[in-house]
Amino acid sequence: MYEIEDKNIAAVDRENPIGRFLKSGKSHFDLNIKGEFDYINSIKESIKILSFDVPIELKEIFIPYSNAPVFFIYDSWLLSQIEEYMKVHFVRAKYLELHKSIKENYTKWVTSKNRNEKEYFANLTINFIERDVYKHNFFKVLIEAILYTYHAPFFNPSKALELYRNAFDLITASRMSDNVKNELNYIIKLFTGYLALKESDYQIANIAFKEALDAKKIGGITAKFYLALTEVQNEQIDVCEYYLKEVLDYDFHRLSIAIASNNHGMLGYFLKNAFFYNVFYEKEFAHVLNIMESLLHSYRREEGNILKTIEEKLESLKKKELENLVTEETSSSIMFLEKIIQNHSSSENTFVLGLSNAFAKKYDSIFDSIIRNKRNKLNSEITQSMISFEDLIKENINAKNQLQLELENFRSKHSDNLRKRLNELDEETNYNITFLEERASSLPNIDRYNPQKTMSINMTYNIIIALIVFLIAGFSSYSNRMVSNPNEYNSILGMILFEGAKWGIISFFIGGLISIIISGLVMIERADEKQKIARKIMTLKNLKGKRIQEIKSEFESKEKLMADNFNSSISVYNMKIEDLSKEKESKKKILGDEAEKLIQEFTDYLRN
Repeated sequence: MYEIEDKNIAAVDRENPIGRFLKSGKSHFDLNIKGEFDYINSIKESIKILSFDVPIELKEIFIPYSNAPVFFIYDSWLLSQIEEYMKVHFVRAKYLELHKSIKENYTKWVTSKNRNEKEYFANLTINFIERDVYKHNFFKVLIEAILYTYHAPFFNPSKALELYRNAFDLITASRMSDNVKNELNYIIKLFTGYLALKESDYQIANIAFKEALDAKKIGGITAKFYLALTEVQNEQIDVCEYYLKEVLDYDFHRLSIAIASNNHGMLGYFLKNAFFYNVFYEKEFAHVLNIMESLLHSYRREEGNILKTIEEKLESLKKKELENLVTEETSSSIMFLEKIIQNHSSSENTFVLGLSNAFAKKYDSIFDSIIRNKRNKLNSEITQSMISFEDLIKENINAKNQLQLELENFRSKHSDNLRKRLNELDEETNYNITFLEERASSLPNIDRYNPQKTMSINMTYNIIIALIVFLIAGFSSYSNRMVSNPNEYNSILGMILFEGAKWGIISFFIGGLISIIISGLVMIERADEKQKIARKIMTLKNLKGKRIQEIKSEFESKEKLMADNFNSSISVYNMKIEDLSKEKESKKKILGDEAEKLIQEFTDYLRN
């Protein structure tokens, strides 16, 4: 915990606090606090940052409380977004002309140093603002608020605050993209905080700057700077230290990005326009000089400026035989370091001293790049020497793969042939079985095995035979008698009919019995034939199963024989591949060890 400095320290150091404070700025950053604000130079400097290829949060421009109105004459991306928005939404030429007039006169008010001229342009700007009746024009509201904040004759805190709030609401309700809204709201909250600073209301200012940070989302270093300032006034020294460190870290981060990019112009800009320099333009920070000194001294090396040491190393490195090991990127890094050494090797600027590790890493990256390229060159030579092994290994792998492919093809074809043979056997067996089953089902249609048909035929024959017996028996009974009386003919006829009928009936019954017996025998024969057919079908099925096993066994034996032959050849190739791989790795290790030895010797050569 640090205490706020008082006049006792000044008595000890025989300097007043402000003197020590300014001396610290001179000592750490060679700052000359005297002189007026240079508007033109400030604008030129701000434009440079737009060309840098860095994240948007690193392109923040410091907006000083004392000269904040200058921000709205910068050619920044935010102003470009506002102009585009105005062109789209101010469809009437009248509004565009008024907007242009407001901007022009506002710019003249900001840049004019003559009191009468400033008064004139301020009034003219207000006049154009009042003529613009377009109620959604947030820009004119914001400009009017700035005039009521910074133009002394117009100073009206309550009106300015109301205008800032109106501008905030208009921006929030507008159709601009979120990032533009956030940036504009951030600026409005900053100006709201500046208004509170003008009234010395540090509590309200602190709240406004915190709201600015909330609106900004990422970055917001200007807000953090003025939060540190208000925390000094509110005697929150620990919080002040936190925000000062945030500002300092931001500057170092931007400088580190420039070094990593080999961009000397970017480094020069960030070094010239560091946010932390502005601390020494705010005399209230003199109360926490001990905190600032502690923060700044943590970045200063006891050994002093490391660039002189790096210069010696670079000169030594450039004298070495580098065998075309310096790439374009490495060459760019060397030239970058040489420019830095040329401009800052004697500098005692705390930022330059604080970047010692970054400069050392940059040199180390150059050194490591050369070593890495040397290693890559040797590795390339090793790789080249391994090509003969790789070709032989590849040749054997291809031969092995070809055998494996042929084996797979053989197995595929062999499997197809087996399936074909089994299908043929199945079709043949099914055909025979179907034939027998159809024969069995058609037995009743064959006369020989049809008892009804047999019965019908036998009964036909039986009837014929019975008629014949009827006639024979009838006439036989008549032939044994002699007729002497004609009256006996009737009795003779009756006798013939009786005797014939008797024996005919007997014959018919005997024939019918025989027919029934024969029909029964036919049924028995048909059943026997069906059993024979069933036995044949069963035999065919059994034969099919045995034949399937025989065919499978035959094919398996053939496949095993062929697979053994293929696998034997594949094993030979595998052994060759393994032997070649071992030989390759052995030679590669030997060459690698030799390369490491050469790299170590080369490293020692570069360092000496």
